[in-house]
Amino acid sequence: MTILQNSPFGEKLGMLLRNGKSLDDHRNGILARSAETGHYNGIKTLEFKETDPIGYERIFSKLRAGLVNSREVAKKIAASPIVEQEGELCFTLYNVAGDCVCTSTGIIIHVGTMGAAIKYMIQNNWEINPDINDGDMFTNNDCQTGNVHPCDI
Repeated sequence: MTILQNSPFGEKLGMLLRNGKSLDDHRNGILARSAETGHYNGIKTLEFKETDPIGYERIFSKLRAGLVNSREVAKKIAASPIVEQEGELCFTLYNVAGDCVCTSTGIIIHVGTMGAAIKYMIQNNWEINPDINDGDMFTNNDCQTGNVHPCDI
């Protein structure tokens, strides 16, 4: 556990995950299990995919379709010529550790750069300061913590 749990902010830690762990502890656990097993988070089989492959694909397809649709809408309303004319963007869903779960079509390099911004927030204890709560949304245009052309926001 992090040293912050013994600080006045300790109550706040673990509220997002609802298990008493900070986001940094959670992410470090994933990295440790991944290194130990050679599989992401130690997950060797996808039980749901094996027991209900149709259900799994239906859920995946809905997630992917939503992301692709978001990308297409963004291309239509964008002011940036990089996005509007070239279509250089993608939309991605991340887990709480900042790892990609599903992504749209588009320029896939952004998957890593967007995830870097989430990991930066985790490593710098943003869950405490400035504070992260359920339902919060973030946007980033700092090219030193992710994203390759920040003028597009």
